[in-house]
Amino acid sequence: MFLTTLLLPLLIGCDEFGLDKRAWLSDSGEVIDSAEPLPALRIERLDPDWGLTSGGTAVTITGAGFDSSASVSFGGSDLTVSYINEYTLAVTTPSAAVETTVDVTVRSELGEVVLEDGFAYSNSGDPDPDTGDGTETGVTPTGLVGGMVEFWYQAYFCAECFGLTSQLQISATATFHPGVTGSWMDWIPARGSCTDSYVLPSPTSTATDMGEWAYFTSGASSIAMHRTTQKGLTSYLAEGLAQDDYVKNAAYDLDLTEAGLALPGVVQTTTGFDDFSPIEIAQTTLQQSFSAPISANNATLGWAPSGTAADMLLVLEMFHPENGAALGVILCRDTDTGSITVPSSLLLSGAYFVDSPMVISFYRIILTETISPLDGSTIQGATFFGGIGTGKLVP
Repeated sequence: MFLTTLLLPLLIGCDEFGLDKRAWLSDSGEVIDSAEPLPALRIERLDPDWGLTSGGTAVTITGAGFDSSASVSFGGSDLTVSYINEYTLAVTTPSAAVETTVDVTVRSELGEVVLEDGFAYSNSGDPDPDTGDGTETGVTPTGLVGGMVEFWYQAYFCAECFGLTSQLQISATATFHPGVTGSWMDWIPARGSCTDSYVLPSPTSTATDMGEWAYFTSGASSIAMHRTTQKGLTSYLAEGLAQDDYVKNAAYDLDLTEAGLALPGVVQTTTGFDDFSPIEIAQTTLQQSFSAPISANNATLGWAPSGTAADMLLVLEMFHPENGAALGVILCRDTDTGSITVPSSLLLSGAYFVDSPMVISFYRIILTETISPLDGSTIQGATFFGGIGTGKLVP
């Protein structure tokens, strides 16, 4: 899954922080210059158009007339908006007290448009399941988990620290199985908490063969995932992907043609970073690495910009300062506010030592759920956009 999966950016065109703002972790800042007037403001569709009452669903709004100052509200709640282009916006839903439908409002320089009852809150699956051609699927959600789809974008600041030849690793994987009551995401701590006790779950020992190939697509980007065996399970895997295979702020569909399964919007991608603190985390050579001072007394680690995803995951992999033996892993999850503080109770637990080297991973994460039209099971989705550096524990 993750854990010591290291890579990082080539520092060409670095800014004052030593990070490549052109490509690897940050956005390109592309500006589309056109003499054509923007079309009338409108909302065409939401993908997905429903989510859990707990909120946190990544939604792509497709329409026209959007601009970089566009604002979006769901049921009167104003949201943080990621502007993709004049036809696309990305948001993350707020929570709702009850299952209900809410109006979706977009405001731009062209005015305001409202999609009445545009988004449904439901804890029992899609209230209006659709095959994609306007016909009902007739499948009742079971509430059971029937698979997992993950999309990983990982960049390492110091590739030589980990014996890597590539500084960027992008991969996609999918596994399908009969519905079970477990979850593939139980290793991720609850929002606003940290843990050093976790288990990477495998809620099933039986996998379903869905054919030889699965295809992961978003617009013109298409990724072919080949059938393989991982940990005894039949899975679909694509590794060593190019940077362009990961389209930021986009919904990806998964198609398994041989099995007759199409899962629209199975994962939602996010954006990257421009900065980390302490900045020494981003050292790029073996001689400079493992120098970022991480205090054992309520260490605070930060990133910028913030607020472009629902959640952040911070991973600290700790090692013995003399023999390099693995000592443990601390996981922290919180909202994308710009910083996470690691409790001193974990860092001073006695499991770690002064000068313990550590691998520090920041991941923007978006978790999604899609109902399979084949059996009504829930296909869990997750994207991880990460920057990975080094540090050491200090008093």
